[in-house]
Amino acid sequence: MNISRKYLGDVFTILVLALATGAFQSLVLETATTRTVNEGNPLLQIIWAAVYALVLIRAFRNFRPIAAAVRANKFLIALVLLAVVSVFWSEDPGLTLRRGLALLATTLFGLDFAVRYTIRKQLQLVAIALSAIVALSVVVQVFFAGLVPVVDKAYPDAWVGLFDQKNVFARVVVLTAIVVLASVRRSMAGILTAIFTFVAAVGLIIATQSITAVVALVGLLLVLQFAPALRWKGRVRTLIGFSAAAMVVPAIFLLVHYWALITNLLGRNGTLTGRAQLWAISFSSIELKPLLGYGYSAFWMVSEEALRINAMLRWTVPHAHNAYMDLALELGLIGVLLYLAAYVVALWRAVAYMRTDSETSSKWPLVYLCFILLYSLTESSVLVPGSIFWMLFVAAACTVAQPAGALAMERADEVAPETDPGNDPDPSFATS
Repeated sequence: MNISRKYLGDVFTILVLALATGAFQSLVLETATTRTVNEGNPLLQIIWAAVYALVLIRAFRNFRPIAAAVRANKFLIALVLLAVVSVFWSEDPGLTLRRGLALLATTLFGLDFAVRYTIRKQLQLVAIALSAIVALSVVVQVFFAGLVPVVDKAYPDAWVGLFDQKNVFARVVVLTAIVVLASVRRSMAGILTAIFTFVAAVGLIIATQSITAVVALVGLLLVLQFAPALRWKGRVRTLIGFSAAAMVVPAIFLLVHYWALITNLLGRNGTLTGRAQLWAISFSSIELKPLLGYGYSAFWMVSEEALRINAMLRWTVPHAHNAYMDLALELGLIGVLLYLAAYVVALWRAVAYMRTDSETSSKWPLVYLCFILLYSLTESSVLVPGSIFWMLFVAAACTVAQPAGALAMERADEVAPETDPGNDPDPSFATS
């Protein structure tokens, strides 16, 4: 039986994406401890070393298009390089170097993913990986409850699936839902798939008791629904922009003046489960090293300032529960500005990318960037090595950086017969 290299490559991609969700990780890793951060887990280190080696070998065949993608995303690459060179001022140079190299490899996977596959194929592979993880999570939760060690004991009845924390599982559920909904086509099968996905996502989010996931799902569904309006003519688009602004301003006013009431109605307190206090204390640490921070991955559970925060809050803080706060702590204001520049460029390109194509899948980069924006406010999904969220961010930024003729080339690649199953079609970056 002959199995093409292309098929094996797709299987490898799916396995890497599934592994990068963090599922089953708590079975082999004692989470939220100083020893875990400093030393890591030997088994996971071996697995990821093998993965990164294969990624490097595979990416070598796409050297030219990857190099073009790097040139098109200078702010993004500069941010990654800043993380690596922060070893020179890091509180723990060894840890920064190790995790910085892992970040480079994770970024390389995202680059290769973007240039290797069309956007429709990207969605297909991500949907397979995430759907499998969510399905296994349901099986484990129903038939093997308690198998996965749980960190958060405050919500004993909340579903966690294959993860150690309910919000982590909920975030994967939200991502799975928007991936599927962004890829379904207008047909009876597509409508049924969309309905099933929505109902399943709502049910699982309720089971996780994650308010953040509720807000994120509602917001992203609105983006999915109204994103096509950006394709309309200039005056209509301007009118929609003003209408959206007219809705946002009152919403901000209500949040500011009735925050306590809103959080009480959602079953949470006004401190966002202690996040507000954590952010206030963390800001004082940022003020001590505002420009370059404490070094990549060298603040929480490593630096003296982090130990001080742990003592004040009386619990071990793994991260700031805010991507921008973590960036400021690790890489200072320079790191934050580089990330914001990379994000704004990617967002601008994502809008332009979607306007060039009427396919449902063309909305995906824009929707995913909105996903990252929402979750960056309460979680740390940016610049994390071995994370599917960083892989997809890099892939989205590189996908929308393709030149104007890229979409036409994608269509040709999808309908053209495959003459050599061992070779993937050249991505459009090769023309830039």
